Amino acid sequence: YSSEEEEVDLQTALTGYQTKQRKLLEPVDHGKIEYEPFRKNFYVEVPELAKMSQEEVNVFRLEMEGITVKGKGCPKPIKSWVQCGISMKILNSLKKHGYEKPTPIQTQAIPAIMSGRDLIGIAKTGSGKTIAFLLPMFRHIMDQRSLEEGEGPIAVIMTPTRELALQITKECKKFSKTLGLRVVCVYGGTGISEQ
Repeated sequence: YSSEEEEVDLQTALTGYQTKQRKLLEPVDHGKIEYEPFRKNFYVEVPELAKMSQEEVNVFRLEMEGITVKGKGCPKPIKSWVQCGISMKILNSLKKHGYEKPTPIQTQAIPAIMSGRDLIGIAKTGSGKTIAFLLPMFRHIMDQRSLEEGEGPIAVIMTPTRELALQITKECKKFSKTLGLRVVCVYGGTGISEQ
């Protein structure tokens, strides 16, 4: 048996303890920061795709598991890796790791992201969503100036689960050495020294 007053004191003590345990960062006012401009659109439609009629595009999207798109001016889906504007280093890594041709989600997502557009991609597990956003991310990273001490990271990927974070890290590492990039996976529930 405890009084209501004791419960309030206990809650106050618990809240105080939790606050002391956390390292809080100061809020950032992005309106006061002048960010460097950066390029968003890297996509150049190859002549083979430019020649496709809207009917041919619709048929191809249907063949690619019924891809549906919303929005104005959505780029046409690619048919091969060489059409998406990535470097030879990445093309060679794709081949080395057995990625023969783009999956349906990749055919449409990569040109959209490489065009600097926002994208919500919905596809089943194992369909290639990770590579669909990693390849454009690598292209964007490689276009940035070299970081100075204390700067970075250039890119951050947030996931809802530790398992997905580890899976994405594994995919990133397939390309990071070739590109000279460092990949770090950080997640809750484990000490930073163990990650």
